[in-house]
Amino acid sequence: MNYKLNLKVLVLICFINSKSIKAQSYEPMLGNLNEWQVTACFGGCNTSTYYTDGDTVVGGLDYKILDGYHYSSRTFLLREDVQERQVFLMKINPTKEDEWLMYDFSMQVGDSIELFNPISPYTFIAGFYELDSIVLRPLEDLQMYRHFYLSPTNSNTQSDEYPIWVESVGSLSLINGPASTPDFNGGGQLSCYFKDGESRYFNSDSIQSCDQEHFLSLTEQSKETQFNFYPNPSKNSFTISSNLNDFNRGEIIDINGNLVFKFNFTQDETYYHGLEPGIYFIKLLNEKNITREQKLIVAR
Repeated sequence: MNYKLNLKVLVLICFINSKSIKAQSYEPMLGNLNEWQVTACFGGCNTSTYYTDGDTVVGGLDYKILDGYHYSSRTFLLREDVQERQVFLMKINPTKEDEWLMYDFSMQVGDSIELFNPISPYTFIAGFYELDSIVLRPLEDLQMYRHFYLSPTNSNTQSDEYPIWVESVGSLSLINGPASTPDFNGGGQLSCYFKDGESRYFNSDSIQSCDQEHFLSLTEQSKETQFNFYPNPSKNSFTISSNLNDFNRGEIIDINGNLVFKFNFTQDETYYHGLEPGIYFIKLLNEKNITREQKLIVAR
């Protein structure tokens, strides 16, 4: 009798926990600034950095530009549908755009999903995976986040990886490897993740400390505000006004990540660009290669 009672209590606790996980509010993966540092060890350990740097619009949808390591072409874009709890990766090609669903944080235990590992050392078409469990674990901000544990379905003959996703972080392997096993001695494992200037994830097994490489903290950014320019949309010229006193160089990048215009930045100077209509990005740089970037629309 006691055994049956204890079993009922255990089932009730599991039911309540599963409901609390399901009902918990969603913490988006993409903030204004994001930086992932991934470590791989082959005789010696090396940490590669991926980060979002700027925003763009494609097909009426908002994307963040993925930069760093494999992504210096700036033709890889990330977007998040917060309502659906899904994250997508797009590759801009000369004649088309390819987009893949990378993460679906709305999944429940037992659900399956077809996964892809675009531009990665893993199998590109990774087949179908099943969500085995969701576990709440704390991250660096001491808040609890869902950890998603997946495995290949019985019918999956393409891949035998065991991915782990973390809500608000992404894969614990490569950001573009949602169907890959976190492994320092394999394709890599996430060591550090920063969101909006704050440390969100840290794995001390691979690295002694985490230092944000490509962005100032939000507090420091408030001291050095983003620059302003006008008019925008622009036809053939623009004027920049800011208090970024140590920024002395400027570049204009097109939607495919190509450098199309360079200039020496001077406060309140008018620049004539002669660009074709479209979406571009004005980037200001200082001697430490810290950047500030804003979207420029060139009108007809």
